[in-house]
Amino acid sequence: ENTAKVQAARTELGNRTLDYLAKAKQEEVGANAAGATARFRDWHNKQVEELTKGLANSEAQRAFGIIAAQHGLSSRGEVATFELGETKRYQKETNAAAINNKIDEGANAVTEFAVQEARKEALRNAEIAIRQERMDAAQAKQYQRGVLTEFHGRRIHVLAVQNPQAAMEYYKANFDEIDAKARPQLEELAKKAGAQKLGLDTATGVMDE
Repeated sequence: ENTAKVQAARTELGNRTLDYLAKAKQEEVGANAAGATARFRDWHNKQVEELTKGLANSEAQRAFGIIAAQHGLSSRGEVATFELGETKRYQKETNAAAINNKIDEGANAVTEFAVQEARKEALRNAEIAIRQERMDAAQAKQYQRGVLTEFHGRRIHVLAVQNPQAAMEYYKANFDEIDAKARPQLEELAKKAGAQKLGLDTATGVMDE
């Protein structure tokens, strides 16, 4: 009789845990994953306490306690792995968004000071990403080059529209920080913008005569 009741309690605990984990993996994502392991531990302890009260004698309770402890340990491991993965994913997405925002700030900055400040902040966030991802020296260099290339590329695109003559000057000034694969396209963009502006100025000058 004890064995059957202990097994029934074990099955009930397993079913409740499966339901809990399924719900947690849907709801406790991103920033909400922080503390998931601790929350599960407290919840699991309450379930064990409740189910233990339903067992008639100390022998059954003791047997269930051993089983429940083993179950709790393995389940906490699963939750801890989930929490760690979600936390890393959230940190990565948050940092990527911060870098993107700083790149946009730099692209649309009105003053050179603002451009350089945005560049510094973008690189600072890049350093955070490098540490979080545990990149080696080569990976870190490539990642930083990618951030800077995106930064300068967006800035050149904005200048090509708003201040065409400055686009080529900016390209030349930041040439070394732009990835070699992106240089031809950005140089062509800057050249075309400057040429179009020059052509427009020439046409305007003729019309004014």
